[in-house]
Formats: sequence, structure tokens, C-alpha cells
Amino acid sequence: MNMKDIFLQKRSIILWISLLAGFFITSEDIMEFIELYQTTGIIIGADSIALLSFQCFFFCLFTWILLQINIGWQPKRYVQSLRGLYSLLVAALFACITATVVSPHIETINEKLFVRFNAIYQPRTSQRDRGNRTPDRQGSNQNRSPQRRYQYLFHEEVKAWDNNLLTLLIAIYTLSLIYTLSAKKEEAERNYEKLKNENLESQISALYNQINPHFFFNALNSLHALIAEGQNQKSLEYLSNLSNVFRYILQSEKKELVTLKEELAFLETYRFMLSVKYEEKLEFDIQIDASYLSYQLPVLSLLPLIENVIKHNEISTRNPMRIFIYSSPEPALVIQNRKQPKLDEVEKVGIGLKNLGNRFTLLLSKGVKIDNGTESFSVSLPLKINQKSNIS
Repeated sequence: MNMKDIFLQKRSIILWISLLAGFFITSEDIMEFIELYQTTGIIIGADSIALLSFQCFFFCLFTWILLQINIGWQPKRYVQSLRGLYSLLVAALFACITATVVSPHIETINEKLFVRFNAIYQPRTSQRDRGNRTPDRQGSNQNRSPQRRYQYLFHEEVKAWDNNLLTLLIAIYTLSLIYTLSAKKEEAERNYEKLKNENLESQISALYNQINPHFFFNALNSLHALIAEGQNQKSLEYLSNLSNVFRYILQSEKKELVTLKEELAFLETYRFMLSVKYEEKLEFDIQIDASYLSYQLPVLSLLPLIENVIKHNEISTRNPMRIFIYSSPEPALVIQNRKQPKLDEVEKVGIGLKNLGNRFTLLLSKGVKIDNGTESFSVSLPLKINQKSNIS
């Protein structure tokens, strides 16, 4: 742990605020004694220095206790009520200390300062009075006694100490309210993010579970057809590629985003499986900008789109299908095909595209764009810049 972390800990912050509060309150008296020396030449004694030191410690301790009660202490119930009650009790205790212990000392030390002040100031006043017999106007500074004129430069009375106690009490209690509200807000935001992430994971897991059975059912149908036709060699090759495809699907459940390069590598394996069934009747035209290969997209984004093309279009020797896959400047990945409706067109439920759109919204905060034209059908998938790739 470095020094910055130590200073930013709650205990360290409470300590620094307490010290600053004590020095700030005492600094006013120190400045007044400096002014007293510059005005009258009186130098305070050891008793005044001891009182100033005690005053600094007194308000440091008071501030520290209140901060510990209002910020450091976390009661399980009745938080603000208990904090307010204990703060009032501490303030009352310190007020009793000022009345019973501090007040007599302040009076004694101020009397000594008055004696020293009179010893220095009265001879000067007598000489000035003998040289000036003109009566002063009522309210003039000359009518005020020297003690009254410089009394504010002596030690503050107990009333000022009590005022400082009250000010600190109100300020710290108000600060604790703001701190408590801020802490509750941060906790609520953390809980919200936690619930949001948990909900996100559950939704993505549910979407993956919908992908796997659907693909598995189609793959088994294709494999069954090969075995029924007695194509043993192709069946073995198909099984080998099917295992690679399922390995990717199983590993994908541990991922959320993959690079475009990984997704295209998966597509190459899947294309072999499709070529076993459709041969030259299904072709792919892939044109991807090499700079986009490190970009990211949700895993298994291409699989439902390819399956969607196969499901809703006629693919035959008379009507072969060409699927275009290319990158666009957004950046995005576009999958496009010419419409070739089947004679026995299946009902268009659209679950696969809806699930795909939900995954992009959850993971990238961007939706897919679907262009359902009269002659062609295309889906544009937004791509995300891979921050790790940029850093490396």
C-alpha cells in the first residue's frame, strides 16, 4: 500500500480533518496575540501558550470523536438517531469541561494579561492626557478604556468556545448526513450493477441455450443423411468438423465477446459442414478489411444468420445461393443474400434474429440493423474496437 492510499483511507481523512479543525480555531487566537504584540509590545507567557495548546488539542479531540461517531461508526439500526444522540452527549460533556475547567483558567490568564497591559499602557495614557485637555466627543475611541479597546486580543471567553463547539457539531452532523446519503447512493449503484450483470449473464446463457439445441438438431439431420447414403468417409470428416464446431460452441459459453478473426475461423469450419450437404449450390463471398479482424462482436453471431438464410431460402441446382459477408466503415459486418423464397415457405417467427439483436444490445449497447428489401435481405452487425489489441 502506497502513501496515497494511506492518506485516502477513512481513518486518515478523519484524523486530518480533526487536526485542521483544531489548528484553524486556534489560529484565530494566535493571530490576535501577534496583533497584541505589534500594538502594545506584550509577549504572552508560558501559561497562555499552554492554554493555546490545550485549546488546539481540545477541538481536535472533539472533532475526531464526532467524526468517528457520525462517519466511522455504522450502527445496524436507527443510524442517524443514534449518531445525533451521541453527538449531543459528547457536545454537552465538552461544554461542561469548558465551564468547569477551562473558564477559570481563561479568567486567571486574562487577569495577568490585563495587569501587564496596564503596567505598559497607563503611563503612556497619563502623559497624553496631560498634554490634551480638550474634551472628547461622546462615543470617541478616546473615551474607551484601554482594556476595553484591546480586550478582543486576549484569550477568548468560554462563550466563544461554546460557539465553536456548536458550529462543529452542526457542521459535522450535516456532513455525516451528506456522507450517509452518498454512501447509500454508491451502494445502491453497486447493487444495481451487480444485479444488472447477473441478469445479463442469465439472459445471455438463456440465449446460448436456445442456439445450441437448434444447431445440434440440424447437424444431426445432416449426419443422418450422410450415413443413410452410405458416405462413410464424408461422415467421418463431417463428425471431425462437427466436433470442432461444438468445441467452439462449448468454449463460447465462457466468453461474451470474440474477435472477428475467431468468428470467421469458426465460419470456415461450419462452411465445410454446409458444403457436405449443399456442395456447389451454396457459396460464400467474404471480403473483410484486415484492420477489422481484431474488432469484437458477440460470440456465435454468424451461426444464426447463416442458418436463417438456409431456413428461409431455396438452395438448389436451379437456384444456388451466394452469401455475401463484408465489412463496412461504421465499423460493422454485413451479411447479405438474395431472396429466393421456398415454395413451401416456413412460418417466419424470427426468434433467431430477435435473440441475436438482444445479445448485441446487452453486450455492445448497440442493435443490429436489418434491411428486408424486395430483392435481398441483409443484416449489419456493429463491431467493437478491441481495447486490449490497441494497448498491445
